[in-house]
Amino acid sequence: MEEQESQVHSRRSYVYDAKGGKNKKKLFAIIGGIIIVILIVIGASFAFPGTEETPDEDIFATPAATQSPTETPVPEEASITEEPSDDSSDTNEQSSDLDRSEYTILIQNGSGTAGAAGRLADILGDLGYELAGTENADNFDFTETEIHVSNGNTALLNLLESDLKDEYTIGDTSTDYDGDDDAVIIIGAE
Repeated sequence: MEEQESQVHSRRSYVYDAKGGKNKKKLFAIIGGIIIVILIVIGASFAFPGTEETPDEDIFATPAATQSPTETPVPEEASITEEPSDDSSDTNEQSSDLDRSEYTILIQNGSGTAGAAGRLADILGDLGYELAGTENADNFDFTETEIHVSNGNTALLNLLESDLKDEYTIGDTSTDYDGDDDAVIIIGAE
């Protein structure tokens, strides 16, 4: 009888061990799959950082902001003392009277820095401009940001310069842009 009990017990333990072994394999497979998915997500976040590059870009934006005030006060002070202040206030009044949502802006990355066009798109979108899109410029040799507006629209040019002067060093500007949009801004390396 002991022999039969021992066989029954050994069969039960064999069946129990076999089922437990399969469950353990399934558990390890599930845990392994979860770990692999987590590693893929972490790896993708490093490989494709997206638009959350503000810490790096803020580092680059600060020197441009400190350079701009040291360069621009001398010409502005000279123009204020030489010309009546009514002229500059007319320009500001014209610029402030413009509805930013009526203007479509194309942004081109001429700096070669990933995410630079997206950063400017966020700034202009927050100000209310319509965005035509972002793209790379013909080359990445632009050292300063350029603004080109259509149809001799100096009021729009002045408004864009005013909106961007704290974040970007403005280089060449023109009022003869002949594209489909109201303006194109080419971001420079600065």
